[in-house]
Amino acid sequence: WVTIVGCCNEFPRFVYGSPSTSATYLTCPSWDATACNAEEMHRAAQALVRAAATGPVLCHCASGKGRSVCVMMVALIIKGECDSLEEAQAAILAKRKVSAVLTNPLMSYHLRAWDNDWRHKKKA
Repeated sequence: WVTIVGCCNEFPRFVYGSPSTSATYLTCPSWDATACNAEEMHRAAQALVRAAATGPVLCHCASGKGRSVCVMMVALIIKGECDSLEEAQAAILAKRKVSAVLTNPLMSYHLRAWDNDWRHKKKA
């Protein structure tokens, strides 16, 4: 991976593998069942979109069903691959081997705040 975004506080913040790895490791830290705020999700998603132009990227959290999915939903919209949060969620579910995306009310709140801000800025 050229860039790894870690969306959790549960794991150590270093790149696993060879000590000579050149992957960039960014954090959008939050605890399980919480969420990064809209600004943090946007920053992490922008980094993923920029890095994806140069190679493979990884966005992770502890179980891959909530926090990292929120960041990936934002990244898909920023990149222009999806037009809405619902479309981004469906795109992720279509590619992932998980039965559900588990966004709780706090995650949904931050996603909606980001979406409202994103649409407002696009109109300006």
